[in-house]
Amino acid sequence: LGGACELWGGMLELAAYEVANLAIVNPGVLREPDSAIFSSAEWDVLSPSADRWKIDGMVFDALGLTAGEREAVYEGVAELVENRRRRARSV
Repeated sequence: LGGACELWGGMLELAAYEVANLAIVNPGVLREPDSAIFSSAEWDVLSPSADRWKIDGMVFDALGLTAGEREAVYEGVAELVENRRRRARSV
């Protein structure tokens, strides 16, 4: 993302023209259209459940990410979570 749609500070509002800049996975390309997996998955970012791994895999497959890119996503998310926790403790 970038350009007109900067969401890094938190999404407060989204103008209609900004939607065109969003990268969104078409749910129709996912292997399992069963929506129950989305409500059953535990969303702990640092310790994902088996269902969460499955969902991530489907999204990564749809995006065509390599194994290295997938690992980089998990490393980046873990780093962001740790940075947030560190900031929260300092307040």
